[in-house]
Amino acid sequence: MHYSICLVFFLQTAIDATQILQGPQNANVLVNQPASFNCTLTMDWTVLIWNINQYSVLTITKQYGPIVNSNRYMAHNYTTTTSFISELTILQTERSDSGTVTCILQNGGQMNASLSVQGWCTFVIIIFFLFQKICCTDRVFPCVENL
Repeated sequence: MHYSICLVFFLQTAIDATQILQGPQNANVLVNQPASFNCTLTMDWTVLIWNINQYSVLTITKQYGPIVNSNRYMAHNYTTTTSFISELTILQTERSDSGTVTCILQNGGQMNASLSVQGWCTFVIIIFFLFQKICCTDRVFPCVENL
């Protein structure tokens, strides 16, 4: 009886061992530029789901590979002796992609990253104000007063 309790504990631990070793990292990109996210898993995974703002954009099964919901997304994977790395790439980001990117491991938890997609106008305005501040402070360049 004592041995069967140990065996059940060992089997339960082995089942629960599927996990995300490293989740995706936050990213800031310009609109229409690609954005990539990696999720590193233990080798005993079966299903991985990538969500953007709680919408499933890519499902990967160990048996059948990637199931992509749109041609805006691409999947790559890399395997080492101890882990599986899934890479999700959004080929042309849109402002609506800003938010949460989630790597979900079936029966193994999830990890999130933040994606910020900036428009070109926002980027140009920020650069203008930074440049104007630098040129006015240092007087290296004449300041632009009227645009």
